[in-house]
Amino acid sequence: MSDAVSILNAENAVLGSLLIDPSRITDILPRLREDDFSGAENRSIYLTIRQMKHSGARIDALTVADTMHADRALRSYLAELVQITPTAANAREYADIVAETGKRRRLREALIAGINDIDTQRESAEVVAEISNALRDYNEASKKQLLSPLDQIDDFFAYREMVDSDGNIATRTGYRTLDNLLGRGMINAGLYFLAARPGVGKTAFALNIAEYVGKTQGAVCYISLEMTSTQLMARRIAMEGGINSKILLTDRLTEKEYAKVSEATIALADHKVYITEEPMNVQKAVSIAQACKGVRLVVIDHFTLFLRPHKQPDHAEYAEIAHALTALAKTINAPVLCLIQLNRESDQRKGRPKISDLRGSGATEEDAAGVMILHGDSVDADARQEENGTMTRFETIYLDKNRFGDVGKVDMSFYPATNRFREAYVT
Repeated sequence: MSDAVSILNAENAVLGSLLIDPSRITDILPRLREDDFSGAENRSIYLTIRQMKHSGARIDALTVADTMHADRALRSYLAELVQITPTAANAREYADIVAETGKRRRLREALIAGINDIDTQRESAEVVAEISNALRDYNEASKKQLLSPLDQIDDFFAYREMVDSDGNIATRTGYRTLDNLLGRGMINAGLYFLAARPGVGKTAFALNIAEYVGKTQGAVCYISLEMTSTQLMARRIAMEGGINSKILLTDRLTEKEYAKVSEATIALADHKVYITEEPMNVQKAVSIAQACKGVRLVVIDHFTLFLRPHKQPDHAEYAEIAHALTALAKTINAPVLCLIQLNRESDQRKGRPKISDLRGSGATEEDAAGVMILHGDSVDADARQEENGTMTRFETIYLDKNRFGDVGKVDMSFYPATNRFREAYVT
């Protein structure tokens, strides 16, 4: 079977699947453009099905034919599409074939046109620009640089169906009040910053979120630019087993403590938290995160420790890093939680820190979907002591920027020895 026949069969199978089982439309529409189809007739049928979907019309071979005011030949063709497609079960796979073939065809046409333009003495800058656009279009991440009205409608309705069916539009943090403020959690494709003064517990809080996500929702890519994987594992074991993390790193353990460690590590083995600890620039971090299968959250610890070329002022390089992390969140359709330091001046001022106190605050304000500031150093004198004798600390999460919900605050109880955070007033 020739490639041309095989591709045409895939196109026919997609259309036949949509006519047999219209419920597959929600899965197919965001994947395919009209010009992914090689022939005008198939493009016209696909466009009609899209429009009927948005108008709420019933979709089958007869109604599509009536909507298209089809002649006898087209009606016969629509009926044939149904007959040659025994099942719609493989519709998504066929759609992927058609989409990839369409991208390749557009790329080939653009490159051929560029060569022809060079031969006709057209301005080289214009030719290069058009070829560059074709190459960007070929990249899956930028396939939809300019959305048509129908593309926008497709994306919106696909999103609404996810909302209505409690689909994965956000990654939950595990803290109910915070998730409600955020808008069901950290919204997919959003960049979030978590800031705090040194010693307040931002790494511990990020690990609490990562552990919850890795246990309940999917993979976490934790990029540690400061702590080793051993240090992070000690904190994770402390959270899971209720053991003092400092003891885990520095002291001999009793048999009882080793038993707790063993139980904790057995549980943690099932949590999908993946850690990388080596120094790197933001480009390498992006590549690692993109390679993480099923990723539901990327954690960066922390923002100002990325390797930088130092060829531009700090604010310009921080802006480039923030832009890269924003693009990463969109590409993987999952939130990126980036820890960030505060300016030293904030330590000299009374009161809680503000967004303007963040290192590279201009970049964070521009790119961030949300900014959380963890603050508080008071000890609750009436609080129940932990088993290891340490006291609970009161901390507050201030959600100072939130593109998808409300701003506000969440009071937390922090157990430093075991690195645990709990909402203070949730029953």
